[in-house]
Parts: sequence; structure tokens; C-alpha cells
Amino acid sequence: MFNDPEWASQEEWEAYAWFGFTISEAQTVERQLLLIAVAIKNAEAPPGQSENLWFELKDKWGHLTLGQLRRHLEPYGVLADDLLEMLSRAVAARNVLAHEFFMPRTVNGGEHSPRMAKQQLQKAASLFSNLSTRLELLLLPLIEKLHVQRAALELETDRQQIGARHR
Repeated sequence: MFNDPEWASQEEWEAYAWFGFTISEAQTVERQLLLIAVAIKNAEAPPGQSENLWFELKDKWGHLTLGQLRRHLEPYGVLADDLLEMLSRAVAARNVLAHEFFMPRTVNGGEHSPRMAKQQLQKAASLFSNLSTRLELLLLPLIEKLHVQRAALELETDRQQIGARHR
């Protein structure tokens, strides 16, 4: 069982740091899936409407979870079987992180130690990182085909960052 961060040991702080890094890697995968879904849908848009549709769909689907995005993309056939299997493992790992990672429990009859937690987090971070690399190879050509203007993407990124600061 982990101590309250105020009383955490160095080993526990390292586990907390790995947790933050691993969640960040999971969010990167989630964002990549969102962008792939939006890019695929945008490819169907009439000429001249894809840029507006891009931001509209990104806002509309931005609340979807990793598992929901995976299920949304599956029918399009853009994700190879091994990638779908990797995504299934990533969804399971992300759900453990989000819903139960720090819950009191026993593993093999003993406490869930910081050392064991770090090992589990490192394994999950590696899965997310490898998956992100694979998704990036799929994503970049999709975005290039859409001819979405870089200036429009930068403007939208700035708008979202300003909005996030004011929440």
C-alpha cells in the first residue's frame, strides 16, 4: 500500500513519477487514435469543408475513451490485427491505471509494493510507447493526404491551450 504523498518514501515517489509518465504515454496513444479517426472521416468530406470538419469532429469525439476510439476505428480496417491486439492490451493497462492502480490489494499474497508498481508501470509505459510509434507511422500519411493547412492547426492548438488555461 502506498503512503500519502506527504509521507512517501523515495521508492514511492519514483513509482508516482512512473505513474505520471505512463499515464502521459497512454494519453498520447488516445490522442493519436482520435486524430486517426478524424483524419479518416475527413477524407470523406466534400472539397473545401475538410478543415472545418476536422475541428468539429475533434471536438465531438474528444471525449471518447481509448477503448471507444479503438472500437470506432475497427470497422474502417486501417488497424492491422497485431495493432488491434496491442490496442486491446493498452486499453486493459490504461483501465488498470485509471481505475484501480492505487487501490489497496494484494499480489501473490503480499502488499503491492512500490518496486512491483514501478515494474508494472515500466511495462505499461513500454507498451504505450511502442504503440505510439506504430500509430504515428499510420497517422502521418493520413494527415498529409488531407492537405490540412499547418497554420490552421497551429491556430486551433493555440485556441485550445488558451481555453485550457482559463478553465
